[in-house]
Amino acid sequence: MHTVAVVEDDPSVLQGLNRLLSAQGFRVQTFASAELFIDGIANCEAECLILDVHLGGISGIDLRRQLTSLGSNLPVIFMTAVDNEITRQEALKAQTINNAYTTFEEKTKGSIEPGKFADLVVLEQDIMTTPEKSIESMKVLATMVGGKIVYQRQGFNLLAR
Repeated sequence: MHTVAVVEDDPSVLQGLNRLLSAQGFRVQTFASAELFIDGIANCEAECLILDVHLGGISGIDLRRQLTSLGSNLPVIFMTAVDNEITRQEALKAQTINNAYTTFEEKTKGSIEPGKFADLVVLEQDIMTTPEKSIESMKVLATMVGGKIVYQRQGFNLLAR
């Protein structure tokens, strides 16, 4: 039986996740705060951590940073109840530089700069200005991973630009 730890400060959400995961066959260890998780980490047998981003006290992001600094490679699933509409700029940052920060890879990933991995996609239109309805059908023209072209749409030459 696999063990999952859940850190959530809302008692009803914590109880609901405990019931849901238990019903799916997981052993669940629950913690009502990041501080309680840290206090109980020696007895934690979790193979995965489900972590609320917005905890009272130490935030979920800060807890993840602490675990990483201690050498933990425990997989983390972040969750949040904050449901607000974000701008395209915020969405782009969430998938690039902010994502690099959450995995502590901001020195090598998340933005196009000298010395960083060149992981990028070239789209047929500017994603920041194209109508929202068109985003889903937008075509990828090229993809680079680690500075190497791994995909080019037929008839498109990234290097000729």
